[in-house]
Amino acid sequence: GEVVDVADGTVLATLSDPPLWYVGPVVQGERVFFVGDVDDARVRARAYDLRSRDSELVWENAWVRELPSPRQYAEALVHEGLVYAVNQDGTLHVLSATDGSLVYRKGLPLGSVYASPALVGEHLLFIDERCKAILLKPGTTYQRVGRGRLPDEIRASPAIIGERLYLRGLERLYAIDAPER
Repeated sequence: GEVVDVADGTVLATLSDPPLWYVGPVVQGERVFFVGDVDDARVRARAYDLRSRDSELVWENAWVRELPSPRQYAEALVHEGLVYAVNQDGTLHVLSATDGSLVYRKGLPLGSVYASPALVGEHLLFIDERCKAILLKPGTTYQRVGRGRLPDEIRASPAIIGERLYLRGLERLYAIDAPER
């Protein structure tokens, strides 16, 4: 785990924790969140604050939480003080971004999940590999507000540009416009 200056490749800080498999960090302000596999049986959620000390970047441990989950392929999503992490079997862990405490855990009505969740308008989108999707209302309780399915398979994370959602399936690229208001 290194923080690298994109302009010249200079390593600005190094993290000694075990590396993440399959996923990258999520940055919000000066806090960096990692949710990923530590080994074949454990997923760890952790947060660090990046501080500048004597013109060097320093990682300060904010919190660490072990999650009883196999395989984390989807990157976490951080929104309004909550960390949303869904593992391969569709179990959603919602954690406090402040201290890592578990807000709730819920098995989503999905199959295997590889795509990272996305914030679409004011809802959270989760998609499984069979292109079955659910929309959740963000917050401290589970509230499903929608569902749908496309006739394809998907492992790529959704992309949102303006009012359009893009999904890359194994067979097609889908562009879905926001509903008219």
